[in-house]
Amino acid sequence: MLIYSKDFLKRLRSWTTKHNIHLIADEIMTGFGRTGLPFAHQHAGIEPDFVCLAKGLTGGWLPMSAVLTTNKIYNLFYADFEDNKSFLHSHTHSGNTLAAAVALECLKVLEEENIYSGVDLMEPVLYELMLDVAQKTKRLTNIRNIGAIVAADLVLDKNQQAGRYGYKVFQEAIKLGAFLRPLGNTIYWLPPLNTHKNVLLQLNDITIHAINQAFNH
Repeated sequence: MLIYSKDFLKRLRSWTTKHNIHLIADEIMTGFGRTGLPFAHQHAGIEPDFVCLAKGLTGGWLPMSAVLTTNKIYNLFYADFEDNKSFLHSHTHSGNTLAAAVALECLKVLEEENIYSGVDLMEPVLYELMLDVAQKTKRLTNIRNIGAIVAADLVLDKNQQAGRYGYKVFQEAIKLGAFLRPLGNTIYWLPPLNTHKNVLLQLNDITIHAINQAFNH
């Protein structure tokens, strides 16, 4: 799990613009407050040509996705049918009124309950708790975080390089009630954006126990 710097994103936007290449921002996981702003690309002050959205759009309650684009691109396809330039697209699950209603309520909650501000407060807490895990287990390195995302890599001995220790940590955490789905040997937390600190403390304890158990077996 990589967290791109503002400088990299700005230079990427500049390069794609120079070479007339569309920049697509995949905000399916990061969109709607996960990084502390509505969209992650806003941290760099850039405007992509396309933004892919899902997950947070309905708070995970119902499947729904959307693609945003610029007026310039939209107008390339906006015309009367007879002009044969329309972008015709439909699929089986389009027009889901229930999902749309849930999405509208989720957007309202994000604003009315100041979720974005809460994520800003959660960011340093997540970092400190993951750092605590690293210090107590001696098995984590390269801690990185932004908003309500924090990740770290497991430290493996030479004779452990081929082992699936991330999966072992996952198995131990499940027994204690936490779903720590690993990315290889990278451990990460993506708690709900309105998670209380006492729940994060529980997650901290479970992660420490799971790592210790995984490496002691």
